[in-house]
Parts: sequence; structure tokens; C-alpha cells
Amino acid sequence: MSHSEICTFAHKNDILSRIEEILYWTKNEKNTWYDDYFLTTIATAVLLKLGHSDKDLNLKWIQEQLTYLEKTKKHLDSVNLFCASCLGLLSLHYAKHRSKKETSNLVKKLAIELSKINWMNTPKTVAFLTLLLKETEFTKRVTNEVLLNKIEGYLLDCIQKETLDLEHLTYALFSLSFFKPEIVKNYVIAHKDIVNKLTNHGRIEFRALILDALDKAEIPCAEETYQGIWNYFDRKRYGIVERSIIQKITSFVYGRIAGLPFDQRDIKIEEGNDVAHIEINIAKSSLEEMVAHAPPIDQLSVVALSILWSNYDELYLFSRQRFGEYQKLMRIEKKDTHLPVEKEKLLEMSKKIFRYELEKILLKYGVLTVFAIGMLPLALYYATGPLTGIPYPWSEAIGTGIGLFFGVGAFLKWISSRGKKEYDELKTKIEKLRSEGKWQDS
Repeated sequence: MSHSEICTFAHKNDILSRIEEILYWTKNEKNTWYDDYFLTTIATAVLLKLGHSDKDLNLKWIQEQLTYLEKTKKHLDSVNLFCASCLGLLSLHYAKHRSKKETSNLVKKLAIELSKINWMNTPKTVAFLTLLLKETEFTKRVTNEVLLNKIEGYLLDCIQKETLDLEHLTYALFSLSFFKPEIVKNYVIAHKDIVNKLTNHGRIEFRALILDALDKAEIPCAEETYQGIWNYFDRKRYGIVERSIIQKITSFVYGRIAGLPFDQRDIKIEEGNDVAHIEINIAKSSLEEMVAHAPPIDQLSVVALSILWSNYDELYLFSRQRFGEYQKLMRIEKKDTHLPVEKEKLLEMSKKIFRYELEKILLKYGVLTVFAIGMLPLALYYATGPLTGIPYPWSEAIGTGIGLFFGVGAFLKWISSRGKKEYDELKTKIEKLRSEGKWQDS
């Protein structure tokens, strides 16, 4: 985000971690998802984008399906198959299974083919084509200005239709945010009621897709929308039973390795020469709960891609700390009176503030030091001289000596102590400004 460096933390996004975990255990023994091309390509693209190894992913199968679609042209008859073609090519690009030249030619071909059939009359195809164009960095080289203008024109027409359904609108805004962010920003500001429907929509992927539009509209952190996505995960309880099963098996095996007594009647193990067979008893109610809460692979994958593309991939999970504390830390409660500052500008500004405040400290205690050395002994002489009853010039020497020893020494010690304290406080305030974007007035 252009303004939100202070709104991000260097921690892995827990929503993405949860989705990565779900995708990993829902793939079958062939490393596909239900042998469905769209589900497999979108899940594979998400895992590769998250840095997952391609060794336990079926890129060969994806390549075979992509080659089949290129020959039969069936991807031009189905929205899901066209989107899957884009995602399949994107997955191969991530895994570096195709050369840049070959990928470039295929991306260009997909873009031209889709434009000839009027984008299949849905912004969803354009959205996945946009991801492919942007992620492969071929936007300028692959597509000419005329084709880019066609894409932008189609998306602009979509968001201007009064009868456009929310799904089409969401994908149109998502795609348009890459080409014309200023237009998206103006739309979000001018259509708050419609955007509110999207950020509170029952389909979780709509909420995630609008994150990038909110980002482009410079809404700091889009905190409520992001929190709502996590609340959705909490309610759906995806993976509760699966985690319980994995935990039982892991504890059982580790217990055997450690030689610990482990009485687990639900689990049995038979060890062969090369393979260990593990049997586990699962309650029917648990199986029913797994079926009832089966994670929707397509929706969760779209959520992941949306978060990754809207710069919220490093945003720390709200539920790990009180939401009120997060608001206080990020000054969200003061966003009407405080302007967000980019991290680079914040660092530059903090240096100037540090120099300015340090000069004030040096000036103040410099003046006090001059007073202590130059004026205080004289003042003490006039105060102590007459009291000593000692004739001049001995009274002057004794008074000055007393002033220097007791008055000046004590005062300089106080100046040094106070100066050091204010300097330490200044360093603390500057560090807080650099790390949290917050200046604590004295």
C-alpha cells in the first residue's frame, strides 16, 4: 500500500496459513483436488505463490490438461475452464516449467481469444486473465495498447451498469484496480452503500476481492473487512476434526519413538518391512461434522489470492491481540485528525525531529551550564561573603570557593542528570515513532 507501511507487521498472515493448511490436507493421493481442473489449478497456484514446494503438486497433470484445452479449444466454452487455463499457466510459470517466451506467446493468445468472444460476458474471466498478465509481467509486451484499452473499456462499462449483479461487480473492481486504481478509488468513495454490501456479503471471496479496491481507495488497513474474514473462519470451524485426527496420530507415533507408555484404544499400528499401517477409529458424528464443514476449495483459494494481491499478505492476525489495542497502536481511532505516512518518509521525518529536539535540549542545558559556571559563583559570593565576617579579599575567595564547590558542582550534576534523562526519553520517543508511527507528546 502506498501509505500503510506502519499498518503491516513482519509476521505471516494467519488466514493464509490456515488456507495453506486446508489445501494441503484436502488434496488426494494424485495431488489433485477432486480431479477437478479449476480446483486443482487455483489451489496449486495459491500454494506455489505462498512458497510451497512443487514436489508434491501434480504439475504434470496440469500441463496435460492445459495441452488438451489448447488443442480442443474447450476453454473458450466454459468460464471455469478458461480461468483454469490462466491459473494452470500461472502455476507452470511459478514453478518455472515453461520458458518465458513460450509463456508470453500463450498469454497473448489467451488474451486475444477472450477478447474475440466478448470476454464471455463476465468480468470473472478478465480477473484471472489480469492476474496472469500482471504476475508474469507481460502486460506491456504481450498486449498492445488497443487490447489493453478494450479490457479497461469492458470493465468500465461493467461498473457503470445499474443492474450489474454483485459477483460481476466484485470481479470488475478487482480487475480494474490493477489498470485504473484512481477510478476504483472514486467508485468506492461514491458508492459506499454498494461497497458495504460487498464487505458484508455472505460469500467470503467477495469480501476478500474487495480488499484491493479498499486499498486503492486508501482506507487504512481495511480493518473491519479483514476482521470479518477471520470471523468467518472462526464460525465455519474448518479443519477442527482433521486437526484432532492428525494430533492423535502424531502423539501416538512420537510416544512409541520415545518409548513412553501410551494407551490409545482408538489407534492401532501394524509395522511391516517398509510400511507401517495405522488404523484409527473415528466417531460417526465427527465424520458428519467433516462433511458438513467441508472447506470450499475454490472460495478459500480466491480469498488467498485476493489477500496476496491486495498487500495484506503480511498483516498480522487481529485475533492474536485485542482489536482495541490494534486500533490504539495504529492510531486508527485518530484517522480523521492524523495523516498516514510512508515508511521512508517516516524515517526521514524522525531524523529531523530527533535533531530538532536534541538541539532544544542542548540549548536549554547549555544556557543553564553557562549560568552555573559564570553567574552562580558570583551570586553565592554576595550571599555568603558578609556572613563570614572575614575581611576582603579573603571573603571573596572563600565565598567563590564555596559557590564553586557546593553550588556549581551540585547544579552541574543536576544538569547532567536531567539532560541525560531527557535525551533517553527522546530516543525512546523516536524509536516509538519509527516502529509504530506514533509520537508521544510530553
